[in-house]
Amino acid sequence: MDAPSYSNPGEYSFESVADPSRGAWIQYTDECESHDFEFTMAASGVYNFRFYVMDKTSGVYYMRVSTNIQVSDRAYPSVGDIVNAAVKKCSKETDGSDYEKALWLHDWLLQQLDYDHSLKWSSAESALTRKLGTCQAYESAYSKLLTAAGITNAETRDTYDGHTWNAMKLDGKWYQVDCTWDDTKDNYYNFDPTHLYFGLTDELMALAHNGHNKIYMASGYGTRSTSLADNYFVRNGDAAKWARAYADRIQKNLNAGKTKFEVSTDNASYPPSISGIQNGIIAYALNQMTWKAGSKKVTLRVAGASTKLSFTAKYTDTVKRVRIAFAPNGGRVSSGSKTVICGKTYGALPAPTRRGYTFAGWYTAKSGGSRIGSSSVVRTTRNQTLYARWKLVKYKIQYRLGKGTNSRSNPAGYTVRSRTIVLKKPVRKGYTFKGWYSDPKFKKKVTKIAAGSTGSRKLYARWVRK
Repeated sequence: MDAPSYSNPGEYSFESVADPSRGAWIQYTDECESHDFEFTMAASGVYNFRFYVMDKTSGVYYMRVSTNIQVSDRAYPSVGDIVNAAVKKCSKETDGSDYEKALWLHDWLLQQLDYDHSLKWSSAESALTRKLGTCQAYESAYSKLLTAAGITNAETRDTYDGHTWNAMKLDGKWYQVDCTWDDTKDNYYNFDPTHLYFGLTDELMALAHNGHNKIYMASGYGTRSTSLADNYFVRNGDAAKWARAYADRIQKNLNAGKTKFEVSTDNASYPPSISGIQNGIIAYALNQMTWKAGSKKVTLRVAGASTKLSFTAKYTDTVKRVRIAFAPNGGRVSSGSKTVICGKTYGALPAPTRRGYTFAGWYTAKSGGSRIGSSSVVRTTRNQTLYARWKLVKYKIQYRLGKGTNSRSNPAGYTVRSRTIVLKKPVRKGYTFKGWYSDPKFKKKVTKIAAGSTGSRKLYARWVRK
C-alpha cells in the first residue's frame, strides 16, 4: 500500500500524511488470505488509501484499490480550520505587517509540534494534528500558514542534504527560514537559538546546509535571497548590539588609517555554521553604521566569517574645501587665491592696492553682491571669486599765495583720473609772478600736474617786486 494522504474538506488536493518510504505501508506480508492494517485519522477531511495485490517476487501488480474515507468531527478540526484559526489570532496580536505575521506564525508553529525522530510523519496534517513531523511537515505547515496570511512563499528543497525549508517574501524581498532547525531547546549561545534561521540570505543558509550553494547558484533559481533587513536579530535590535561590541576595535584601526584589516570575533568557539551565520548578521549591522576617522567619513564594507570580520575602508574628507580666487579689479593683490572650509570663516584676506584708490573691501560680485570680511562665514560649497571694490581718492592742492590772489581756474583738488592740470598765474599788486614751486625755497618749479598723478600737494607762488 501507499502512505495515506489527506485533503481538507471539499478541496481534493491530497498531501501524503507520512513519508511513503517509511512506515507500515512498505511492509509487504507473506502469502496470505487477508491482512489487517490500522490507521488513525486525526482531522476532519478526506483520507485516501491505496492498496495493491502483487507478486512481490516479480513486482507485478494484479489489482489496485483506491478508497476515500470522509471524516467530520468538530473535536477534530480540519487542517484548514486549524490554519485559519491561527491566522485569525495572528491578525489580532500583531500590527498586520508581513514581518510581524511571519514571525508570529513561525513562533506559533514551533509550539505545535516536535521533530519526529522516527522520520515517519511528514505533512501539515501530522504537524498540526499529531504534533510530530519531519522537515517536510514543518515546511508544509508553515507554507499553509503563510499563504493563509497573504504572504508569498515557496519551498526550498535541498536534495543534496535531504532537507527542506521555506522561502518567504517580506516587503518585496525574499528571505530563507528554517522552522525545523529553529525548533530547538539548545541554549549554548549568546542569542535566542529558536530564531537563528529566520530571515536569512541564501549565503547564510548555505552555511548550515552546504547543498544549498548548488541550489541558489543554479540558473532559474527563483527565490534569490540577498537582504537581511527583515532578519529576526536585525529587527529586534540584537544585531546592532552585537555590532557595537566591536566598535572600539574597529575605530582603532580606522584612526590608524587602515584600508584593510581583520578583527577576531567573540564567538569563535561556536560551531562554524553557527558563528558564521551570526557574524554575517553582525557584518550587516556594521555596514549600516556611520563611521568617521577624524574629519574623514569612512565607507566601511564588512564581511563575516566563522572566526573573524574582514573590513575594507574608504576614507573621504568630510571637510568641504572651497577655493577662493581674488580679482583685484584694476588693482594688484599679493595672493591670487586661498582655500577655505565651508561653514568656517574666511580668515585673513589679502589687502590689494591700486594707484589713486583706497580699498573698499572684497565683494561677491563686481557690482552689488555681498561684502566679505575675515569673520564672514563661508556659505558656498563651490569655488568662488571675490572682487575688490575701490573708492577714488581726491587729493588736495594747497596754494601758498604770499598775499596774492589765485586764479579761479586753479582747482582745489584732483584725482588719478583727472586730466592734466595746467596751473594758471595768480596776481599780486606791485609784483610779477615768477612761477609755482613745490617747495618754499623755490627750487622745484611746477607748471602742471600731469594726468595720472597722485598725492596731495602744496604749491608756492614766487613773486618779484616790480
